[in-house]
Amino acid sequence: MSVNTLNCELMKNIAQFPPLSALLLSFLLMSVLILPLMGWLIVRIAKNHLYHLNTRILLIVHCSGIFVHCLDRLFLHSSDLYNWHVVMYETSSCDIISTSERCFSLRLFLNIGMFLAIYTMPTLVLERCLATSRVSTYQTNRTAWTWLLIFQVCLATWFLGLIYSQTTFGGTAIYCIAAREAVPFNMLLAFSMSIIKLKASLQKRGSALTKRYQVEESLRSLETISVPIHMMFFFEVFHSLSSFLFLNFNALMPRHWYYFWMELSACLPEYAIAFFVAFVLQEKKIERKGKTSLRREMEVNPDHYFDQYNRSWTTGQTLKF
Repeated sequence: MSVNTLNCELMKNIAQFPPLSALLLSFLLMSVLILPLMGWLIVRIAKNHLYHLNTRILLIVHCSGIFVHCLDRLFLHSSDLYNWHVVMYETSSCDIISTSERCFSLRLFLNIGMFLAIYTMPTLVLERCLATSRVSTYQTNRTAWTWLLIFQVCLATWFLGLIYSQTTFGGTAIYCIAAREAVPFNMLLAFSMSIIKLKASLQKRGSALTKRYQVEESLRSLETISVPIHMMFFFEVFHSLSSFLFLNFNALMPRHWYYFWMELSACLPEYAIAFFVAFVLQEKKIERKGKTSLRREMEVNPDHYFDQYNRSWTTGQTLKF
């Protein structure tokens, strides 16, 4: 590998920059925690038939995207930290400079998982729009997830194409990163805000028993996913704006600080932990609400029967309860 002295010195500065090492170590530890949590949540969602099949599949894809992202982080960050704090002291900083092929292969699945997770949210809102517009017949729909998933994959592939369109091979990379300025987060705003309108329109529907069940199922799903959808929106706004600023003003800061801020802006592991906690708490909250509502409906005031009995006694009518 042919590298110049300047690149070797730059690599040494990055490897010996404590904030960046600490950040990658925190991502590494969070990834170790997130992988079993996402695995458990995938099984939990798959077994929960209170969600429609289409909703369950999209939620599983979201968790799977996070799982792939964190699994890639596990390999990427452990490799970088090992090179920086072990290999460099056994050889030299010149020997730990990556090839462009290594960076591409190690960072690819990290980005695939991230954008697959990000674009699950607008897809989920589309799925709930479909469930709302066809509330009386949607229960029998078992195929909508296919074209919704195709739409989601197309969005993720389109943005991945933007990121990697300028990738070249055969060279070296001081630090493995792939980013572009233009992130279409406005789309997420439109989709996330539409949750409120969907919920309002659903509450006005439902007369027949079957239709009412569909309304309740849709409301339950909307209430569960509304918090994660808005969380993902704020994550993407933060990621978009911060990466835009750092990419356009990176010449004003040292390279090690630039890489630190760029890594910090892609805070999907933090979102993943918050998503897990929020999703489980929302499910438990809705479950408690359902049990309370059912218990309230089953409780009967004894005075009701006494009044009915008095009326029937005075009028001579047959008792009807």
